[in-house]
Amino acid sequence: STAEQGGDIGWIARGTLGDLRAEQELFGLEAGKMSTQHSALSATTLYMVLEKDAARALTDDQKEQIKARAYDYWLAKLKQERGVRKLVPGHELD
Repeated sequence: STAEQGGDIGWIARGTLGDLRAEQELFGLEAGKMSTQHSALSATTLYMVLEKDAARALTDDQKEQIKARAYDYWLAKLKQERGVRKLVPGHELD
């Protein structure tokens, strides 16, 4: 989806990427370093951290992305950290 920009996804903030494991890795990398391979059903992605700035202000678009993804982000963190599962009424547990 970023091919027209040469693959540049721009600045990211926590909660905007959508892939929790990739996000955790990226925020731990130093500038100039490349991530490991991250694969989903339809795509494989490698990231390169070009620059980091902890004081950079969020854009309005980033704030909206974070707000829109807040529940999914929170649930993904709980799943990863504590093995929490979302229950659907009428379905049996594994």
